[in-house]
Amino acid sequence: MALRLKKDIKKASYYVWFLGAQESRGLRGEEFALPAIRLLEERARNLEPFKVTLQVSHKGLKIIQNVTAKGKQQTIKHFIPHGSITSAVVQGDVVACVLLLYNPITGCPVHVHAYRLVI
Repeated sequence: MALRLKKDIKKASYYVWFLGAQESRGLRGEEFALPAIRLLEERARNLEPFKVTLQVSHKGLKIIQNVTAKGKQQTIKHFIPHGSITSAVVQGDVVACVLLLYNPITGCPVHVHAYRLVI
């Protein structure tokens, strides 16, 4: 597999459902992402997931959510640098990535985020 340079990666946007985030016990590989995908898909059946725009570029991952609060439209943006993404797994129409993001509430630095493409 060839090493991808910054100029080789084009910016792309996807309209997706954010299924959620789950703590992970490992940094990379399907053995850590697939159980989280199953759990997050099960959770999404009970609650409607957030619809977000996912922008992927050489800089990292940008999550953009449009919300309406008090009758006003607001845009919430989260940026995840490319160095924080340790791996990505595709299962059907769900993409999950393992991220190094410290959560002060749980104290866990490794999380799996899952996204489903909106058609």
